[in-house]
Parts: sequence; C-alpha cells; structure tokens
Amino acid sequence: MRFRLVFGCFVTIAPAASLAACGRSSSSASPDASANDAAIVVFDASGEIEDAGEDVAEEPYRRPDVHRVLHLGDSTVGFAGGLTKALRPRFVDAGIKYYGDSYTAAGIQSYDDDKDKRLQVLIKAFKPDMIIINMGMNNLTVPHPEVLIPHIKSLVKKLIGDGPVPRVCYWIGPPSWKPDRRLLNPVLAENTPPCIFFNSSNLMLERQRDKVHPTDKGGEVWAKHFWYFFDTGKELIDDDWVDGGGH
Repeated sequence: MRFRLVFGCFVTIAPAASLAACGRSSSSASPDASANDAAIVVFDASGEIEDAGEDVAEEPYRRPDVHRVLHLGDSTVGFAGGLTKALRPRFVDAGIKYYGDSYTAAGIQSYDDDKDKRLQVLIKAFKPDMIIINMGMNNLTVPHPEVLIPHIKSLVKKLIGDGPVPRVCYWIGPPSWKPDRRLLNPVLAENTPPCIFFNSSNLMLERQRDKVHPTDKGGEVWAKHFWYFFDTGKELIDDDWVDGGGH
C-alpha cells in the first residue's frame, strides 16, 4: 500500500480505491507558503521516499471543431455592423459558416422567457453546432444580479441543447459602461458553464453617440479579443485591455 502527502494531507492509495484523509486545499492558502509545503511525496511499503513530480500537464488547447456558428443576443451583437461585421470574416476565412441575429433591448430574463419562440426558431433554421450569445448589457444596472441565476442557467440549457453531444457555446459578457455596478459579470462567469464565458468588461471599446454600443472600430477591437480567446483559449492582453474595466 502507498501513501501520499499532498499539501499536508495524507491520501491512502489502494489497488481498487482511494480514500482521502482531508478535503481539498483552500484557495485562500497563503501565497508565501514554502516549496516544501507544496511538495508531493510518495511513501511505498519499503519505507523509501519517492518524488511524485509536478502536476500532470494539461492537454494543449484545441479550438472547437465547428462548422456552423449562430451568433445571437441583444443589440451589442451589432446587426450588420460592430461586432458582427468584424467577426463574420474571421469565421468565414476559417471555413466556418456564420449567422448573426440581434434583438433590440433583449435582457437575460426576457430572452429566456422567449415568448415569441425566437431562440427556438433560430436554432431550428440554422442548425448550429456552436452558439455565441451576447447577453447582459441591459442587465448591468441590476442591483442584485443573483436573481437572474435561474434564467441564466435556463438559457444555457437551451443553448447547449439536449442532443447526445452538447452544442459548443460561448457567452460573451457585456463590456463595461458607466452605470455598470460591476456585479453582473462575476455572476455570469460562475453560472454560464458549460458555456464558455468570455469577459469583455476590461476592454476599452470606441462607442457610438449613445455611449453604449460599439462603433465598427470598437467592434473590431472586440472581435480581435474574442477571436484570440476562441483560437488560443487565452485572453489577449494589449493596449485595449484595461485592468479594472473599460468604459
């Protein structure tokens, strides 16, 4: 029988099962902990100590292999301009069909309620294997966005579908603007999985006269950052990215 000491916890590893003597380590552990605290040591029956090495490396990121993308949501989708105008050629150049649909004044709750069956009709018409949704701009001023969680989760279920293979889904969070209470995006990030959440709140985007909707130039910046995230699985940190949020 072998034993592991992992961050101060003994784990017994038996041939058929593993029993842990303590829970997962807290994410609030001190960053000043020494290297010895983080070591993983294996004890075997002979009493010899064996170094178990570093954590197993994650598999390299692979961009989703999709063929038909439906991009839908509120007016920040851009209609024929803004984000849509900038994203479409990127998908087309990658050999992916791209369809966009913008819905003026749409909010998380109203889009989930879907009284006119708009979402169902779009999915049936375009049969996407990936959906991108822009949703939340019209909910940024909600003082308690946690009340939206049931609608967020309900929307996610509709987006991924009920087929044998879940549909690929990206939820693009709203870019910050002045009335933003900075409460919604964390709620979205926590409750949109298995959709992949893209946080736009740190982007500096040029806006139209209403100070809300991006111009075509702002849409180009937004598309550049989303495409990088989609293509590499990483955030693009450049001059358009501002820690703490952009307006």
